[in-house]
Amino acid sequence: MSDSVPAPLTAAEVRAVVLGSVLALFLAALDQSIVATALPAIAAELGRVELMSWVVTAYLLASTCATPVLGKASDVLGRRRVLAGCLIVFLGGSVLCSLATSMPMLIAARALQGLGGGGLITLAQATVADVVPPRERGRYVAYFASVWACAGLLGPTLGGLLTQYLGWPWIFWINLPLGLAALVITDRVLRRLPVRGGTRGRIDLPGIVLLSTATTALLLALSFGGHRWPWASAPILGLLALAVVPALLFAHRQRHTAEPLLPPAFFRDPVVAPTGAALFLVFGGFLAVAVLVPAWLQIGLGRSAAAAGLLMMPMSLAAPLTATLTGHYLRATGRYRRPPQLGLPLAAVALLAL
Repeated sequence: MSDSVPAPLTAAEVRAVVLGSVLALFLAALDQSIVATALPAIAAELGRVELMSWVVTAYLLASTCATPVLGKASDVLGRRRVLAGCLIVFLGGSVLCSLATSMPMLIAARALQGLGGGGLITLAQATVADVVPPRERGRYVAYFASVWACAGLLGPTLGGLLTQYLGWPWIFWINLPLGLAALVITDRVLRRLPVRGGTRGRIDLPGIVLLSTATTALLLALSFGGHRWPWASAPILGLLALAVVPALLFAHRQRHTAEPLLPPAFFRDPVVAPTGAALFLVFGGFLAVAVLVPAWLQIGLGRSAAAAGLLMMPMSLAAPLTATLTGHYLRATGRYRRPPQLGLPLAAVALLAL
């Protein structure tokens, strides 16, 4: 590996990196919600309705656990290698999802998809940060916010149309041309980025195991409690204990390890801590609406998958518009408090009306 500094990327090469990264981010965000309108059709064909929510949860859980590991791995191995690996894993998971013949098989394939998707979310933004000057990054943050919101909310609409007219496997087959395009666009240009071999650091694998165990056990308890087993039954209490003990060990480890996954200082910061809590609530509400409303429209009101998707169109149009306007406002004024002060109360009123 050469330590020489490569020539700066040309404007065309930067645009290629941005385009490929945007496609990768679009794929990862789209697959968080595209299955929402397809869930009733999937459950009708594969059975095991009680596992329906895990089609979404498996992807999100695997993505959450993979993100910190793959972000650190890209610092050691280089963006190109890890981004290409994530795209290949993501596309492989998409093929397996399309070919699934049972609900457990689909959930396992969605978890594999999530492993790749978690890397795409992190690496898409990190790669652009590597090739864009710091003064220009605010503009690209607005682009990513628009793509994220558009993909997340376009998912139910697109998923409904594909399910209605082509069948639910096509919500996964559609990933292949987009993923291959992202791989081809970025691979050649990213070969010119240096690999930061000097920034090697340890990946906190025990922390990953503890966090994954605690999160999985909690989700299993919430999924099965009051449904498969009573809340006070031994299996549910055992799952809750399996969630609490690793969570406490994870918190203890984060305070004493040299390179924590979630630095405790972040949670003591007067800006980062409340912002993180707000984001947790906002994106939790977003996912609840994006996943549960299409299912309610079909199961509760008897609408078709395509109609349920189209009824989600107002959100699909409004979110990227406001994300873009907010990005321009922040870049022009530097005042970041006003948008959430206006947007969060408006979202709360809309959710109450819904």
